[in-house]
Amino acid sequence: MKAEDLFKQAHSDFVQGDFQNALQNCQAGLRHQANPAGWHLLALIQRQLQGPQAALAALEQALKMTATKLDANLAAELHNSQGNLLSEIGALIQAKQAYTAALALRSDYGLAWLNLARLCEELGDLPQALAAYLTLLAREPTQPAALLGAAEILRRQRAWQEAESYYQQGLQLPDLEPQAAARFWTQLGVLCHDQGQLAAAEHAHRQALQLAPDLADAWFNLGSVQQESGDFQAAQNSYEVALQNNSQLAEAQLNRALLNLAAENWSEGFAGLHWRQSCLDWRGQRSEPLWQGESLEHKTLLVESEYGQGDILLFWRFLKDLPAAQILFRCPASFKPLIEQAFITQKPKIKALLPHESASWDRAVRLFDLPSLLKLTPLDRPPPYLRLAAPPQRNTANTRKIGFCWHGQPPEQHPLPTAQRMAARKTLPLKGFATCAKAFPQDQFLSLQWPPEPQALQVFPHLEDLSQSIQNWHDTACLIQDLDLLISADTAVAHLAGALNKPVWVLLPTPVYWFWPANGAEFKWYPSMRLFRQKTPGEWESVFAEVQSALADWQPERLKKPKNSGF
Repeated sequence: MKAEDLFKQAHSDFVQGDFQNALQNCQAGLRHQANPAGWHLLALIQRQLQGPQAALAALEQALKMTATKLDANLAAELHNSQGNLLSEIGALIQAKQAYTAALALRSDYGLAWLNLARLCEELGDLPQALAAYLTLLAREPTQPAALLGAAEILRRQRAWQEAESYYQQGLQLPDLEPQAAARFWTQLGVLCHDQGQLAAAEHAHRQALQLAPDLADAWFNLGSVQQESGDFQAAQNSYEVALQNNSQLAEAQLNRALLNLAAENWSEGFAGLHWRQSCLDWRGQRSEPLWQGESLEHKTLLVESEYGQGDILLFWRFLKDLPAAQILFRCPASFKPLIEQAFITQKPKIKALLPHESASWDRAVRLFDLPSLLKLTPLDRPPPYLRLAAPPQRNTANTRKIGFCWHGQPPEQHPLPTAQRMAARKTLPLKGFATCAKAFPQDQFLSLQWPPEPQALQVFPHLEDLSQSIQNWHDTACLIQDLDLLISADTAVAHLAGALNKPVWVLLPTPVYWFWPANGAEFKWYPSMRLFRQKTPGEWESVFAEVQSALADWQPERLKKPKNSGF
């Protein structure tokens, strides 16, 4: 049989999935007549049988032969395939070079432009990725993948109108397959969600699901809208359907886990938190080797902090009695004094490790993985799990010392639009605290807001600013320890008070963030905490009226009169 016939048979076998026969026929063809196309076919076959490394070796042979040939089209195709294989094994920089080489040979090679754009996205180079998508669209204006890719980058760059124009262009393409149209619809829904247009976002996701009822991304995106709208049961149902269609959808797994924690389904919730490490926006450390629950006798354990400062304080309870000879906790510098002086009963004592500091350890673990590894719930580690070395100042005055904090991290400092909206919703009007201070002039109302905001407080002379006494979390903890009560927005200061087991009232927006229960005034993570809830989104006046009424009846233990014994 001639070489040409052997290659044809090998290609036919490959298309039909008979890779072993395809390999035999292709190798036989190459023994008769080695050529670049034959080596390329061998690479495709070996990719299926032996993996990308073996395929790369065959491609190298093909590229060596094309170096002396003038067939630029074939050489470009080989470089594109090389880029795909290099990308598959994680050699992303080399893959980028391969795609660039393909385009240098053939500037109108649409598939190479598409591959380059996607690779640049994976590398985090969004400007170059967008440029590649736009270059492809200049040549092929109706290319669906390029329209969707360009729109996605523009959405992430918050170029809302430009992004929407590309989504709409995609939806108007003739003969667009239902699955592709569904992806345009659901991503248009994400764009609406980013802008806080929840009704429009839900409509778009439902349009997607009419076209593709099994599209997991659309079910997840719908669930995200429902969760932000406060319909947690509907969100849970949408995540379940998403995972039935794609069990590896990390964002849906994580959101389902968070809803389980809010519902006090501890085992399912904590076990599901590991999916956060597969989410696109996860920014935690990946120190190795990981602790999997084995004995830590005579070993040093590194614990990596994660997410926001309130999340760190919330999960610190699980550091208690870790079975290691030494514990290192990597954390922001503002936590270092608190770790050194607030874990005084900890065995072994915890040492703070700043992000830039190096150290040696035997095993590493991420903070959010501790409850699942230790098989603990928040009820197993109740506050106070922080105790300050310095005792509180003895307050003998008949007036109450009430601290307050009216917002957490400013919205503009959050990376994602949903987090920015939540931060804005959690911010309390300072006027509400001023009204309480006027109602109880005998009491001290002390601001623990940090960094300092003196101009905001100058408008309300009844409020005293303690921010000049704060440089870190230990300073804040000392001030909280000397208070009778803290009243706070949903922010890390409230978690610190709860960890110290100090009386703390938290004013929550509606809908609430993931770890707060859907209703009620209690929060089992912190027994000393009382929750006050918005009834109408954005309306705080009635919440402060409820707080003021509660203050009229509340007294700290030190001021309560002993009951008459009857004698």
